[in-house]
Amino acid sequence: MSEFQPVPTVERMSSGNTRRRELWRCCICGTSDRNCLRFSITALLSSFIMLFSASMLAFVDLPCPEQNTFVGLITLVLGYWLKSPLD
Repeated sequence: MSEFQPVPTVERMSSGNTRRRELWRCCICGTSDRNCLRFSITALLSSFIMLFSASMLAFVDLPCPEQNTFVGLITLVLGYWLKSPLD
């Protein structure tokens, strides 16, 4: 069995409408919101990639072709978070 189990909940909004939202139950942190967990993990992973790439560019003397890999990782993370205004 999985550690995370969805718990269906119904949330009442101020306009009288109801909205369904899933909470995840975990043995470590109790109950948590699925969207909050997804955002936290994505932000943590993005921060790790940014810090790692920046430190490799700043402190390690790499040839130019190898530096392109870390610049590409930084661009990838920035492209994920800063969406195009055309979409």
